[in-house]
Amino acid sequence: MKKDEATDRNKQQSTPPEGTHSPGVWELIQPIRARMRWVYACSALSTIASLSTALILAFLILNLEENAVTHAGYWIVAMVACVVLSFCLRLAAFYLSHLAAFRLENILRKQLSAHFARLSNATIRKQGTGAMSKVLVDDIRDLHAFVADTTPMFPRVMIAPLFTLGFLVWLDWRLALVVIVILVTVMLYLRRVAANNSQATHVYGEAREEVNASIVEFIQAMPVVRTFDGGHSTFSRYQNALDRFSAFVSRWYREVASFGNVLMVLLNPLFTLTFLLWIGALFYGDGTLELWRWVGFLLVSAILAETILPLLFMQSTLQKIAEPVERIYEFNNLPTIREVAADKASKPADYSIEFDGVSYAYDEAGEAALEQVSFSVPQGTVTALVGPSGAGKSTLAAMLPRFQDPDQGAIRIGGVDIRDMTFDDLSQIVGFVFQENFLFSGSIADNIRLGSPDASAKDVEQAARIAQAHDFIMPLPKGYDTPVGERGVFLSGGQRQRITIARAVLLDRPILVLDEATAYADPENEVAITQALFALMRSRTVIVVAHRLSLIRDVDQVVVLEKGLLRERGTHDKLLVQNGLYYRMWEQRTRAQGWSIRQSFIDTSGQEPSV
Repeated sequence: MKKDEATDRNKQQSTPPEGTHSPGVWELIQPIRARMRWVYACSALSTIASLSTALILAFLILNLEENAVTHAGYWIVAMVACVVLSFCLRLAAFYLSHLAAFRLENILRKQLSAHFARLSNATIRKQGTGAMSKVLVDDIRDLHAFVADTTPMFPRVMIAPLFTLGFLVWLDWRLALVVIVILVTVMLYLRRVAANNSQATHVYGEAREEVNASIVEFIQAMPVVRTFDGGHSTFSRYQNALDRFSAFVSRWYREVASFGNVLMVLLNPLFTLTFLLWIGALFYGDGTLELWRWVGFLLVSAILAETILPLLFMQSTLQKIAEPVERIYEFNNLPTIREVAADKASKPADYSIEFDGVSYAYDEAGEAALEQVSFSVPQGTVTALVGPSGAGKSTLAAMLPRFQDPDQGAIRIGGVDIRDMTFDDLSQIVGFVFQENFLFSGSIADNIRLGSPDASAKDVEQAARIAQAHDFIMPLPKGYDTPVGERGVFLSGGQRQRITIARAVLLDRPILVLDEATAYADPENEVAITQALFALMRSRTVIVVAHRLSLIRDVDQVVVLEKGLLRERGTHDKLLVQNGLYYRMWEQRTRAQGWSIRQSFIDTSGQEPSV
């Protein structure tokens, strides 16, 4: 493939889908629309049954007024039946809405998790793990609460006011006009409240996130805090954020309380009944209003006030759910590393690797992390990537399993561009041992089996032996079934590293990338880890990212990077003869090995310290 074509493809891969737009909450819950139809149906029937009790009561009063006592029992039975039916249907609506909410939560979390797994490392760093976890946990939980507790109210909010107003007009259109005037006044006032509350809700969310960030920072940095400032400056940042949050909430609640008090007065049934009793008495006095219609109107108008209260609750809920919905959509449309279709994928001829003019920048406006890096790795050989910090070693290594794609150039395995391979095919070829030895909460065996869940206990033990881990596992209380704790906290750094190596041994991939695999090992563990790595590298195509040059003296090829550029390439002995960057790094390593505290003191003071 030509380089300009590769560049165009890389740009396309970093572009979000065309024609995307921000959906509302109703578009987001489309996966459960069939279930929601049953929720709406049960809720609507429950509302109709509930409102029918007022209608039946009005007819009961009419029968009593006309001395038709013989039929009163039927009306009472009908009222009880409507009440029971309304209650049962309401329970069914909320039961079904909660089931639908759990279903939606499961769908969205799986969808977002799968999407996050296809994000580049640069995108993940830019978004931040805190924001991504908030979407997966908090925002989807908020959406769950909305679907479970609010959606069953929508039929009631839509049906009850219309049904009630129609019934009021049928009873007496003159009194109905009084009620309509009151409702219009409430709606206009509610619109004003909603406009003020929308902006306040956004500010409230930002203030709350600031407090949460301060709390997390204070707790996570506790060792540093105790060492340097005793918590004074760090705690003051948290306290200032909390003070700003408290001041805003207090001011907001005072405003909300004043609005709420006015609404409670307008929506209070007594407020409406006062006008209806006065005007109804006039109509009843002149004989234009029958008693049963007047009583029925008073009862139904009280119900109408109750039908408006859920509307207020829903208005507030819709405002609160708007931001979580927006974030879910935003993260679900982050640009991913695109995958070729399975029917168009290619298979590599062998396990040789070629980096061809690879360039990459984490930020479009920033400095390039890699620039026109080209070299090849023959099958079955070991290549070491070395260079100063920030040279681009880990960035380059992370491109092989497609944690991120180059902006320009191509990476090929067996002559095939890795972008022309499916992720599944690539993962079956490339194994990776990370610098950060991350373990999941579970047993040691579970962590070794991470990429091979069907592996037998014998295979797990064999992998652990090769990784020099079996000897420290067996004395543990439960052996291979011993829990490692969150992030492997119950194990030492060297033990965690050997578990991750055992995991890679069990995967048995023909290509292996080792990213600073001994970076955090102490001298005792380093020997065991080095032996495990040598066993793991046998008969594989290996790329090693290393700071400790002593580990790479016998590799087949050393690639020296500096500031994203390939400076030197060759064997250890040949690079030493060139007297270049690698030579200077080796000299620095040699001097560092002979360093001691005593010698450093003598060099600076000219006197040997007394003991």
